[in-house]
Formats: sequence, structure tokens, C-alpha cells
Amino acid sequence: MHLAFAKHLQQTLLKAFHLTLEMIDLSEEEAKALGNYLYATHLIIQCKQAAVRVSPQTWEAIEARMLLVPDS
Repeated sequence: MHLAFAKHLQQTLLKAFHLTLEMIDLSEEEAKALGNYLYATHLIIQCKQAAVRVSPQTWEAIEARMLLVPDS
């Protein structure tokens, strides 16, 4: 029952994000890098929630640099 739910959830997420299984088949190194990125992003979000003297414009600039892929 759990396996069927997990498979259905996986298919739902793949469809929602327009992904294929091949696109998410990460190597161990890629999975670790993704985990590190998500951890760092989570820490930044926690900092944002705790910061009271940082303007929304400053946070937008930080998020833009952090969350967007550089052009180069």
C-alpha cells in the first residue's frame, strides 16, 4: 500500500513539474550537491524570517542571486 502511494505521488510530482524519470536520476554526487543546496537555501529562509532590520528589497536581491542560475 505504501509503495503504491509512493509511486502515485512520484508520478503526480513528475507530471506537475514536467519532468521525466531520466531527468531526476541523479548520481550520488549530484544528489549530495542538491541536498547541500537545499540545506543552504533553508538556512537563508530561516535567516530571512529572523532578520527584522533587512529591507524587503535587500532580501529580494539576495534571493535573486541565490535562487537563479547565473547567465555565464
